[in-house]
Amino acid sequence: MLKRTAGSVYETSYHLIFHVKYERKILVGEIAAKLGKLFCKISQNKGYQILEMEIMPEHIHLLVSVPPNTKIAEVVKNLKGVSSKVLFTEFPELRKILAKGHLWAPSYFVRTTGNVTMGTIKKYIKEQKEKHLIKEWLRTKN
Repeated sequence: MLKRTAGSVYETSYHLIFHVKYERKILVGEIAAKLGKLFCKISQNKGYQILEMEIMPEHIHLLVSVPPNTKIAEVVKNLKGVSSKVLFTEFPELRKILAKGHLWAPSYFVRTTGNVTMGTIKKYIKEQKEKHLIKEWLRTKN
């Protein structure tokens, strides 16, 4: 869907993946719920839109639409920085699990949607939780 700003008409979207530092499985329950709300609020305040989101225990998938004048590195910095600060404040027990106050691994994955349809990416993101659950179930059976 095309979006408009004062000087542009655009359709830019990115698939982002952030991992929790040390692959700790902390994005569950209240923490995951708070993170989802935070990402939506940050995005709304900054002028980008989350089209799809799936929070896994140790990482998060996002499909985000960003105005063309916004650098993707800035989007990542805003999402990771604000969420880290708020989650450490609201869930102080995280400081015991994640040393030195770093919630997120320093790297991230980003891919433009390019020739892939939005529907394909949304389907992929939605399927991640199911694949993860199957993988975890198989691991417990071995």
